[in-house]
Amino acid sequence: MYGADNFTDPTVPAASLETFTPTTGGGSWSAPKPVPFDYYYYPRAFLLPLGDVFIAGPQKPARRFDPAASPITDNPALQYPQVYPQRGVNMEGTAVLLHLRPPAYNPRVMICGGTGNTRLNWNAGESGAMKTAERIDLSVAAPAWQTLPDYFFKPRPQITSAPAAISYGQPFAIQTPTPNGISEVVLMRPGAVTHGFNMDQRSVGCAITGATGTTLNATAPPDGNVSPPGYHLLFLVDHDRTPSVGAWTRLS
Repeated sequence: MYGADNFTDPTVPAASLETFTPTTGGGSWSAPKPVPFDYYYYPRAFLLPLGDVFIAGPQKPARRFDPAASPITDNPALQYPQVYPQRGVNMEGTAVLLHLRPPAYNPRVMICGGTGNTRLNWNAGESGAMKTAERIDLSVAAPAWQTLPDYFFKPRPQITSAPAAISYGQPFAIQTPTPNGISEVVLMRPGAVTHGFNMDQRSVGCAITGATGTTLNATAPPDGNVSPPGYHLLFLVDHDRTPSVGAWTRLS
């Protein structure tokens, strides 16, 4: 997708998108298709299960549209103004598709950080967007952004001991003072983000198999198709959806 800011190619509509169709040994781009909105730099776009696209920002409002439509329309009913007025115009802040949990695998997107100032006047001490996060659930009848509570001020589950390495499909044990208060064991793969794109994003749940004393038992993901080998952060999440501090472990 293109944005109008600093755009100089007179042969391409400033606000437009193109679609790449891969073929054996190659592929081709479609002709630019105009879009009736403009996101300047690096729109944070997410492909949804029905084939439509959700743009989380950074400018307001977030919106949902069908990229296959001709022409593409900007439906006011599919616009979702973020709570915070502005999260930047360039590379400030970030957005991420959250963990898809069974049984419904609801598409949820979180935005966080950014600055309410222009990028030329960015202020690291700003107390607005820099320190806030919002989440939207696109599966509900009337999606709306909600500010996220700051769980850093709530009591958090504790990991007193975690294995340095775990193996695919095998059981492992985590030591915690409150094993019966834990609802999820989650592995988060460290990602690499640039220009609004996370090249290695992964969040995978581990099945809890039981708890005794101060030990919580779980099973690692089945194979590398679910989560690739390498280092992950292991989190315990309690019934109030408050996470522990992560512990590094190596999955192989």
